[in-house]
Amino acid sequence: MTDGWSFVRRNLRNTGTTSSTVPSHDPELLWQHDTEARIFGTPLVVGDRVYVTTSAQAHHSIDCAVAINQESGDRVWMTASEATEARGTPAVANGTLYFGDLDARIFAVGVDDGTVSQTTDYLGGSPTDGIYPLVYDDTIFLSRYRLEARDPESFELRWHSDDNCCFEEPFAIADGQIFAGGFRMTGDRIYVGQDDSDLPSFVNESEPVLKALDTETGASNWEMSLDGLPRAPAVVGETIYVPTAGSTPQGTRVSVIQSNTDEQPIPDEEPAEYRTYGSVHAVDAQTGTERWTTRLSEPARTMPAVDRDYVCFGTADGTLVTLNAETGEQEWQQQINDDKSVLSSPTIANDIVLVGSDDSYLVAFDVETGAELWRFKTEAAVDANPSVVDGVVYVADNVGNVYALGS
Repeated sequence: MTDGWSFVRRNLRNTGTTSSTVPSHDPELLWQHDTEARIFGTPLVVGDRVYVTTSAQAHHSIDCAVAINQESGDRVWMTASEATEARGTPAVANGTLYFGDLDARIFAVGVDDGTVSQTTDYLGGSPTDGIYPLVYDDTIFLSRYRLEARDPESFELRWHSDDNCCFEEPFAIADGQIFAGGFRMTGDRIYVGQDDSDLPSFVNESEPVLKALDTETGASNWEMSLDGLPRAPAVVGETIYVPTAGSTPQGTRVSVIQSNTDEQPIPDEEPAEYRTYGSVHAVDAQTGTERWTTRLSEPARTMPAVDRDYVCFGTADGTLVTLNAETGEQEWQQQINDDKSVLSSPTIANDIVLVGSDDSYLVAFDVETGAELWRFKTEAAVDANPSVVDGVVYVADNVGNVYALGS
């Protein structure tokens, strides 16, 4: 094993890239493992095992964390049956698998046998897309609406963010700083018209921001405003890349009031004009100074995959977009899903981009030209993110199958 994939985007910088080669033509299925429950996150590969967490409900007799033999595809253990839906991606460090569930509890599981050694308090709810822990400098960092730093063994809280900024997306760590995108609620809800069921819809105004915090103290080093609610940032060299989902009025959180299904109240005011778009920001990691911004016609939906040449991400209209990392100019785009958001965050492996599709495929593209190289048929839609280790591609589908693909 010459390379591993320990965190959601492989490394602390959140790049979603690797120098490992992958098949340039139709791959071979090395093995397929059925976990029996949906997988949202990234398969992690550490040592001779593959680790995934699943969205199994608490009332099902299916455990949330699964370890698979990396060579054979056989199950090694399953554990943490008291967890309720793990939608994010776990982290593996120091012989421990860390993951969070939709009750915002964090679990520490021994990688050897799956024994649960520690859990955090019950908060009653986590970000919709799940929790994505990172382990750095003998500290586990979490985003449970606020950023937290905890002891990795006792889970004792060391610090947390407390400036009324809400964090729901994965974050990156580089050079002793956490780079996290969040937002503050800045006003009342705005009526934007009726939905498909003739119910009034509202957006909550928000102030999107990108923050740099000191990993030891949690103190804010700098903060900048963003043109839309941020997805996970990635750091390459001294530059942070962060895609966003923008809207006018600012904010994308839509909620429907249903106080009485027989007599639905309708606001008196005229609906405000509401439109969505996206953007990608390139920001200096030391100062928070913007280097370039590219406006998109659709909101960004996924975490980016970034190397020194390209920034690749999916959008709400089902498109995979690749920008020039130096200038922000578009290099190419490919339609992945028909009128459905790309939910699988792409991975760049050497000179190939891998991404899952809603029509039950894992698709590979040439990173320079956007030419499709191959597609592998899965049993269900692929919302999970692919990982690549030692020339083998690992990906999961929405009914719980984990696939290992090689030359």
